[in-house]
Amino acid sequence: MQMNIMPWTQPEPIDAIKFRMEQIGLNQQGLVPFVGSKSKVSEILNKKRPLTFSMMRSLHQNLGIPAEVFLQKTGDDFPKAIPHIEWYLFPLKEMSKRGKVYLIKDITQKVIINLLKWYKK
Repeated sequence: MQMNIMPWTQPEPIDAIKFRMEQIGLNQQGLVPFVGSKSKVSEILNKKRPLTFSMMRSLHQNLGIPAEVFLQKTGDDFPKAIPHIEWYLFPLKEMSKRGKVYLIKDITQKVIINLLKWYKK
């Protein structure tokens, strides 16, 4: 007898939510406390609105959906280069001074600070 072993992959986040809802007999109204409103629930389940980190955290804590399901890489890769854009036309340093864009080092610092705050909760 030969056994076929298939590699196990994580389900898509929305599929995991729908599966868990089916498992515990939860309807869309039952997701409102974890997502925010009935319209948000509908938009999320129809893939018209992305999940926020707070929604992911709430769904993980309250429905037991593994965080790895929400944090996995999904969709296409972001292109390494965007053709036909003349980057020299964007005065990024000046835009950064005026608070219109953030430099990578500023974003990195903010992300680290927010992660530390979130971790301490």
